[in-house]
Amino acid sequence: MVCHVHGDPEQAWSDTCAVRVPRQNVEDFRYLPEELMACHTSLEGRNLTNVWNVPTGQTRESHYAVFSTALIERPIAMTCPLEITEWGPKRRKIEMVPYEETRPMIRGIGKYTKPEQEIRSKSGRQDTGRQYVPRKPVTMGWEPDLPASRRGIVLDPFCGTATSGEVALKLGRHFIGIELYENNVKIAEDRCRQAHLLRREYEARNPIKASTPSFDEALNDTMPDEVQFRFDFDAGGPWEEAS
Repeated sequence: MVCHVHGDPEQAWSDTCAVRVPRQNVEDFRYLPEELMACHTSLEGRNLTNVWNVPTGQTRESHYAVFSTALIERPIAMTCPLEITEWGPKRRKIEMVPYEETRPMIRGIGKYTKPEQEIRSKSGRQDTGRQYVPRKPVTMGWEPDLPASRRGIVLDPFCGTATSGEVALKLGRHFIGIELYENNVKIAEDRCRQAHLLRREYEARNPIKASTPSFDEALNDTMPDEVQFRFDFDAGGPWEEAS
């Protein structure tokens, strides 16, 4: 689910602001409303921790191992770009801006049980003893400043009932799912269809602000929103796209 630019893993695309958690005394700018993203993420919040508390997956359908949507939302939001250009995915331009904390006292960097110079030499940190200035990430724009050609695509080769597809479509991405069992496919199609309609209704109420003049057209690119397939399970042959 990681997007590489020109095959260089060091240039892997990520949007950490999409998965930040709310902080105190800072206005909460949600990445997406709760109807589209259950996880409460804040664009100008704190860094996400390594341990996540997520609810178990639930479904009315007959499926014994349902993934929680909260477990999938963060990886997709952070690693699958919404806008793709001919030079690769757009990156968020961030500026770290100071803000006022709610703490009753001014904080410093490092420990104070020993002399400052000793702590610096042992820890290797030259900022020990200095005043801590709290900063938050503020989005200044996106780069490269090129027309977007399409949205990002999430691929799930073992999609089951398409929890990943439901999440991807709600987050405004495209989705390709591969599944062996016909019963799961029918459930997946229904979930993806409902998620797609929900996203379309949201975008109708909240039009996406185009970062480039042509992004409005790119959001309605030629990739079909629904693809119907014919499954020949008895013959055991390859799946064929229905005409």
